[in-house]
Amino acid sequence: MHRSRLKPDSFYYGQLEERTGKSSPETDKIYKYESNPYEQVIPAYTAMMSERSREPELIMDRWIDEMIAVYPLPVEANDIEIQGEIVSLPSLQLSPVLYIKDGVMVDKQQTYLSGKAHRTALWRGDTRPGGVKSAKPHLTWFIPGREGRGLTDNLDTLVYDMVKGKVRTLSHFPSLWYERRRDDHGRSRRIDADVWTPFYEQPFARTGEGEAFDRLSKYDLNRYNSWYWMRLRQFAGLAEKHERVFIQEHYLQHNIIEEGAHWTDYPWRTANNINEMGFAENTYYADDRRVFMAEEFYDISHPERARYHRQYIRKHLDELGDYSSVVHHLGAEYTGPLHFMKFWLDVIAEWQREKGKQVYVMLTGTKDVQDAILADKNYRGLIDVIDIRQWHYRNDGTLYAPEGGVSLAPRQYARIMEVGETSFESIYKAVSEYRTAYPEKAIVYNGVRSAGHNWASFMAGGSLCDIPVTQEEFFHEVAGMKSLSSISIEGTQIGMGRIGTGYLIYVIGEEAVADLTHDPGDYYIYFINPETGTLKKEREELKGGVCHPIRTGSRQILWITKIPEY
Repeated sequence: MHRSRLKPDSFYYGQLEERTGKSSPETDKIYKYESNPYEQVIPAYTAMMSERSREPELIMDRWIDEMIAVYPLPVEANDIEIQGEIVSLPSLQLSPVLYIKDGVMVDKQQTYLSGKAHRTALWRGDTRPGGVKSAKPHLTWFIPGREGRGLTDNLDTLVYDMVKGKVRTLSHFPSLWYERRRDDHGRSRRIDADVWTPFYEQPFARTGEGEAFDRLSKYDLNRYNSWYWMRLRQFAGLAEKHERVFIQEHYLQHNIIEEGAHWTDYPWRTANNINEMGFAENTYYADDRRVFMAEEFYDISHPERARYHRQYIRKHLDELGDYSSVVHHLGAEYTGPLHFMKFWLDVIAEWQREKGKQVYVMLTGTKDVQDAILADKNYRGLIDVIDIRQWHYRNDGTLYAPEGGVSLAPRQYARIMEVGETSFESIYKAVSEYRTAYPEKAIVYNGVRSAGHNWASFMAGGSLCDIPVTQEEFFHEVAGMKSLSSISIEGTQIGMGRIGTGYLIYVIGEEAVADLTHDPGDYYIYFINPETGTLKKEREELKGGVCHPIRTGSRQILWITKIPEY
């Protein structure tokens, strides 16, 4: 077998010929590699192969085309009798998944949207078996030739896992750098282009020109990475189909503040693109470590930067503007200035006017920036969701509220200000205040957490809370409830409800009061464990028109639901 090829070319046709005694005409359709007719590589053979090398290799798709030309496939259907009526299927029309009704996020059945919240990875990734097993889902990281959980995510599988795991929302944002060598947080230009997977694909396309700091070619901020945006569109469509919420963060502030390595490979950096962004090169790293580029990055008085920001924001809207599953978000870490927030909203407003479309917009940022936007009638109407994230009430009632536009990241603020601790009551207060002030807007709490934070936000009227109750009718019923002071006793219980439908009471102490004096209906009452969501007792009946004292013995939820009339 030395220096010889395996024969026959096809085991199947070889065995068929041996069994029938004749060769099949189908063997002509097998692609056979040319072999050396000589014993050695002699000049005649090299001349023949040199001439052959002027032509490209015959790849499979071309071979199939040639076979179709020699053996055309029959396409006439004149002799085929068609039974029954030909029915043309309608094109798939995705119905909206996300609505905001009376300031609460609900689905098309007007059911409260509850579930876990996931966010894609900032920069970590590992293609070794242990790393793959523990990896979080991601939309735009790419491992060539490898697909699956922890690799290049199959988006159908990713959404299946979300539904199975009761994950309601996925937040995605542009990743910190393109490939894994920068994990060492070095700031120098890489010695070569020997990149490490996984590749965190960026929104922008490479040019094939010059060398960025990762030693790959430079980006062009006028050209976009089609694979990146295709993946976002595909996921948005699947999220729409399976009633998941897709929060797309336009920016990652991490790149422009804190560690210098965050800026080193950033596509917006002057050294990494062909677009003359005007950022100083070489970059100044304070203490040979940190970067402070936020003030320049958010400087929209610079005409080129303003143009690219506007173009980039509109790209998100162009690609994702047809999906009701998508909520547009400036960026979870945003502590930037008011003027850039206004710029971002101006671009969205301009796009909506031009296209005649509406998108969901989530307002994040420091409290001063959020309040300034909400106080301005020119911007308040653009906001659909308020994201409480960069501020909170401490247990002692004082406010932790960093100032916007100071070029400090959230964790840098946490090192110089007393963050304090939160409680059920302090979270309830933050959400309730905004719910009362802006009843038409959904409120989502993502600030410092404490035990029971989901129930605290939920009872205050917050949206997208991860509530462990499994009864679907519970979420349909509570979607229409409002805070009711008539059944709220400060320090003892917090209540919400709707006359004629039902009530929900979060019992803080050991006793509660279900005040039904203004409601003549009869109700069932269920006791819910707030940690597990399970019903702890068999239901009891409550008569309407009276006030019911209830002894619970511990912190739990009272679900009071109308007895159906038959």
